[in-house]
Amino acid sequence: AGSAALAIENSELHKRTEELTTIDELTETFNYRYFVQKLQEEKKRALRYDVPVSIIMVDIDWFKKLNDTYGHEVGNIVLRNLSHVVKKCIRDVDIFARYGGEEFVVILPQPPQIEASQIGERIRDQVEKTIIDAGQAGKLKITVSVGVSSFPENGRSQEELVSVADQALYRAKGSGKNLVCTI
Repeated sequence: AGSAALAIENSELHKRTEELTTIDELTETFNYRYFVQKLQEEKKRALRYDVPVSIIMVDIDWFKKLNDTYGHEVGNIVLRNLSHVVKKCIRDVDIFARYGGEEFVVILPQPPQIEASQIGERIRDQVEKTIIDAGQAGKLKITVSVGVSSFPENGRSQEELVSVADQALYRAKGSGKNLVCTI
């Protein structure tokens, strides 16, 4: 019985350690390291089965100004709320990760670019409709800019897919923000 209890305890400890290395604690999304690993796996699967894989990059508009105005704690509240909204807009099989700062990325196994753009638009729309309770800072509304790329039309390598999604994201930012763009 003692050995069994120790084995269960070790298993739970291993699981918790693994979570700590793959989960962004603030937003409860996967972290960048996990994103890179999963994108590589999904890209291999897409090649093997001749199916598309798409990426959606999401960036909060005017986030630096929000942090400068209200402080980093309110920024953290916004990041957590954004993560909850995005999770409601994607499928269980999609992989949602914090890319860095206020940028997030979603890997969509199998939808072609047109469907990925529709999901990106759903995310953009839901974020725009969300009112965030930021405590003493009051009720806040944010918007996001979204860039979409897909394999095979936007590149063969993981780096190309990420680069094209990033370029599309900056096109959305440069075209007035609160938009979904592809290249």
